[in-house]
Amino acid sequence: MPEHTLLAQLDVGSPAWEARRKLERALDEHRRKIDEYHHFNATVSLGMTLAVAVGVGLFAAWAIRKQRSP
Repeated sequence: MPEHTLLAQLDVGSPAWEARRKLERALDEHRRKIDEYHHFNATVSLGMTLAVAVGVGLFAAWAIRKQRSP
């Protein structure tokens, strides 16, 4: 990502440079948490989908078996 020319001209160690570093770290941490949240949601969604599929399959097997028994 190209940096703005004024930001690129900040002196290393200056208060503005330190503030920028803190903001970048906070943004990176925020992005990491969002990625973890999305991964968790995808995992839960997949788990629920598989649980419903297994439940429907078991119910269908039970219904077929019950229909065939006298």
